Amino acid sequence: MRKGLLCAAFLALVGCSSDSSSSKDTGPTGDGTVKSDTKTGDGPVADTKTNVDVKTGDLPIITDSVSGDAPTMTTVTGKIVDQDDQPVDGATVSIEGTTNSVTTTTAGTFSLSAGEGTTIFIRATKTGLIGALRGLVVPEGGETDVELILLSTTDMDDALTEAGLPARKTTHGLVAVEFDTASVGGQKATLSQTNDGAFVYNSAGDAVKGDTLLTGGEPIVTFDNVAVGTTTVTVTGTNCALAEAITSYPVVANLRTIIDVACQ
Repeated sequence: MRKGLLCAAFLALVGCSSDSSSSKDTGPTGDGTVKSDTKTGDGPVADTKTNVDVKTGDLPIITDSVSGDAPTMTTVTGKIVDQDDQPVDGATVSIEGTTNSVTTTTAGTFSLSAGEGTTIFIRATKTGLIGALRGLVVPEGGETDVELILLSTTDMDDALTEAGLPARKTTHGLVAVEFDTASVGGQKATLSQTNDGAFVYNSAGDAVKGDTLLTGGEPIVTFDNVAVGTTTVTVTGTNCALAEAITSYPVVANLRTIIDVACQ
């Protein structure tokens, strides 16, 4: 009788069995089961299937030897010029979305650190000029010939007027698709993002409304008032494809995003 009363009191506190040699599950059965051995007094143990520490709730730390490693840092260098190919001194050059920023030298040059194999967008700005943004997949060993052209706001606005396109909005962006081709004429670009149209240059250097390169003209299709966000581009032309393995490009207010196309 006394033994029964003592066991009942003990059960009210921690639980017990009339057979002190048996073990009892203290948690649900199946995956994630946590057991306490009342025979030995051992505390909870981790489920061997999930490796979750039931005392702390922590998951195990797993390092992926391939994709989990930080990228090797390298150097990306280049030059900022104006539309007359003159160096732009004192321009701010940065990697979009980071605080990694430098100022160009009197020769217009810059140097930035970036991880090998990463996709970056180099941004260059200076007061009085239309800033530029160019995408790059950083190669092993770095990149040494990145060039961005900062255009005159007046010249860009004149070109839009000449082509019969709406006035440039500083709340929207510009997108320039540049074809690297030995034969200009017939190549075409189309954006997924909403815009107010595009213009190209003819052989006389006049801005003409349209998204298809004209024979003898410049190899650039410029889109006006592109909605801020991200855009993809579709290009047509003999053996033409995007020069970088980048699927979408940022469109930033009052900047000109440059998309490079290579034609074999």
